[in-house]
Amino acid sequence: VTYTPRRGRSPLPVTFTVTASAAAGATVTGVFFDFDNNGIVDWSATQVPATTTYNYTTVYSYQNYYPRIRVRTAQGGERSFDSLSVEALGPSRVIASASASPPAGPGPLTVQFTGTGTVGPGGSPVSLYTWDFDGDGQVDYSSSSSGTAQKVYGRPGSYTARFRVQAGSDSDQVDVPVRVGSPPIAEPRGAPLSGPAPLTVTFFSDGTDPDGTIALYDWDFDGDGVRDQSNQVSVNARHTFSQPGSYDARLTVTDDTGLTDTRTLRITVTGSGTGSSAPLSASPASGTAPLPVRLGVSLPASSGMARRFQWDFDGNGTIDLDSATEAGPTYTYAAPGEYSPRVSITNDQNTVFQGTTVVKVTTPDSPTASGYTYNGTGPAPWLVNFSGYGNTPSGSIVRYEWDFDGNGVADTISAVTGNTSFTYLRAGDYVARFTVTNSDGLSDTARVPVRVGIGISATRSPETFDPDADETVRFVTTLTAPARVTLRIQDRLGATVKTLVSNADRASGFYTDLWDGTNNQGAQVPAGVYVLVVDYVSGSLSGTYDPSGNVQENRLEITPNYDSTFNPLLNRFLSVRFTLDRLAEATIYVVDFTGGSAQRRVKTIFLREPLAQGSYVIPWDGTDDSGLPAPVTNYIMPVFFWELPKTAVVVAGRPILSDPQAAANTISPGVNPYAANGSQQAQVSYTVSKRSRVDATVLNESNTVIKTFRFDNAAAGRNSFGWDCRNLDGSLVDEGSYRVRLVATDARGNPSPPLFVSLRIVY
Repeated sequence: VTYTPRRGRSPLPVTFTVTASAAAGATVTGVFFDFDNNGIVDWSATQVPATTTYNYTTVYSYQNYYPRIRVRTAQGGERSFDSLSVEALGPSRVIASASASPPAGPGPLTVQFTGTGTVGPGGSPVSLYTWDFDGDGQVDYSSSSSGTAQKVYGRPGSYTARFRVQAGSDSDQVDVPVRVGSPPIAEPRGAPLSGPAPLTVTFFSDGTDPDGTIALYDWDFDGDGVRDQSNQVSVNARHTFSQPGSYDARLTVTDDTGLTDTRTLRITVTGSGTGSSAPLSASPASGTAPLPVRLGVSLPASSGMARRFQWDFDGNGTIDLDSATEAGPTYTYAAPGEYSPRVSITNDQNTVFQGTTVVKVTTPDSPTASGYTYNGTGPAPWLVNFSGYGNTPSGSIVRYEWDFDGNGVADTISAVTGNTSFTYLRAGDYVARFTVTNSDGLSDTARVPVRVGIGISATRSPETFDPDADETVRFVTTLTAPARVTLRIQDRLGATVKTLVSNADRASGFYTDLWDGTNNQGAQVPAGVYVLVVDYVSGSLSGTYDPSGNVQENRLEITPNYDSTFNPLLNRFLSVRFTLDRLAEATIYVVDFTGGSAQRRVKTIFLREPLAQGSYVIPWDGTDDSGLPAPVTNYIMPVFFWELPKTAVVVAGRPILSDPQAAANTISPGVNPYAANGSQQAQVSYTVSKRSRVDATVLNESNTVIKTFRFDNAAAGRNSFGWDCRNLDGSLVDEGSYRVRLVATDARGNPSPPLFVSLRIVY
């Protein structure tokens, strides 16, 4: 239901429009309007959309009406809508209307407000226009002639500006919403992004906010529209996808002003298609010839309906039975031997599933072979210890044979024991065959599965490097078996930015590869975290070595130390000190702790900031996220650390500003005969980690730009400059508090986090 206008002087014509839909295409046959909610139908229609107009009147100063609309289908389904409200004002009442331009934008935001008041017949003229720009109940603007005003909002947030008009003893007011700030940006990450079901993915909550702090992280892991997890801080989380398919995991971030952003991350879970397995059973699985065996097979759960069964009873590659319904045939094995019956099942989506098993058929005089291993799984080179035994109803066991790779050729033969060992040099899935032969020349074979993997590991040195300084990172890869490998550098979203090695055949051993920080096109990559992954094919095995998801889900337990007091006006910043024993991401907040409990988040100093192992001193300059001075009260600085993958490396391209100071925080810029230029200047100094362009912006208490400086070639180390306390027009600034915002930008456009220096101007 839509209706307009919702408020006005009597008589007030309001136009209603109703649309409706019903499940399974049910037809709407009745729309009933009770405009004043007195229980009587005032107007009806037989189809939707339905539009009508009703005049609301009142003899009072104002009167609220609550219309009720009912919709009915031919099948008897009915739904009511009664959450409407219409306010009819007396004919002579004054009515306020107002607008803001622009109603939203990044701070500092200059908003032009326009407010008017109209009076009905016989009403008194408008005598006063007032604005309360921030909704605090205090009048910020007052005029007897105009409701047009301007306001500069410096601090990000959501505001309710209230406009009020006075006409004699009558008055009216209207609220205008204003939102100051830039929206946040969600940056969902996860690893691995693909793999067979069940697939466990580690998700990383990340994002940026240009002028505030992210207050909420909401995850919908499987993209079904239902929130699965909500946190106020960035965390790691794990989710297991049990069914094959493609999933769009959604991360929604909400900042401290209520602005949101949602981004998706595609997760691909394999397991369907040709080659998927279906369990095949045989009953009995062994016995003497002739042996009738009932075979049985079923599709895995959620795999659709079976439409075709193709049976190869003896495993010779020839289809013996092709049926649309036979899922459990019986087949008689007439001759002794070992058979591998197979079945192919095609479902209603034309997906093919394969099943196989082993049937062993003997004679009454045949021996029985039993083979075992207790260490049949491991990385190449892998030494497997085998045990083999044989029993025979007549005669004795005279021969023990092992075929370790199942190629039909005996690798070891003994007349006395079936115990032996073998080292597998290549990765793969093997079926070792153990055969015993008795003195009558009869034999039997047992199968022993062996899975030999490939051991892959990698290290990097250093953990961080700067391509602008011609630095490189060295990756050392270890292979325990021969393999064909591809080495790729991925960004945090899983995209390949550089292929270091492509399809190289490498023997087992150690290999060193260098990366200079460039992508496949030869351009330097942006600053940030990158991860080495290795694609491999070794024997019958293939896969990807990617340690991105093999990090701790819980945060690292590191205890920081804090300063007990601070005064940013005297360059005594509040610092947190900690030591990292590994490469990690750090998140540091400043939180209002008034009354001994956590209140609002004042500033985000770090959000998933990569830091190498070492000791750190991180200062807070006393400003909030918008750069304005924070109120005088108690604060806490919660610190969170998250482990980075073992092959992660940080391209530390962006410059870092530190230790900002003012030679004197209180400046009197009046005439000074002892100063070189006749007046006192504000001297600001800072340290920058690399040669950069440094931009300095002087802001007043309203966050308005007063003066700007640009130093295009600031050298690494300590730098300083002076401000003569004059504005952009060359005039001396007014008394008050000012802040100097410093940002360094390197040659590739990587900006540093901003730092502030506080100054006070007096005369």
